[in-house]
Amino acid sequence: MDKFDRGVSEIRSSIRNAEALSDELLGTLATLKLKMISFRSHPDVEPHAGQKAFIRLQRAEQSLVDAANDLFRTHDELVNAAVRMDVEHPDYLEKTGASGLSDDVPISTKDMAGIYS
Repeated sequence: MDKFDRGVSEIRSSIRNAEALSDELLGTLATLKLKMISFRSHPDVEPHAGQKAFIRLQRAEQSLVDAANDLFRTHDELVNAAVRMDVEHPDYLEKTGASGLSDDVPISTKDMAGIYS
């Protein structure tokens, strides 16, 4: 394997690793949220306890989803570049599929303000 092929392989591995870590972190935040809800449902805890923490956690989750969207778009761009360079072939795309995110989709929920109102 020459230096070019090794580089392509390392990029492929790194982007997949980054996507997996993003999903893992989302799952960890979901677990944290469930534990917070469980704690708050205890009879000795006030119903509104930790509300600011819930708000901050939700913001962290949204930021992570926004980052994941950009990561998926990055993956799509890398695959498109690989196809143009004849490093990867269209049959590879059939196996992996595109992210489903297009450039005309808002990048973040902040960009979606007014769409649903």
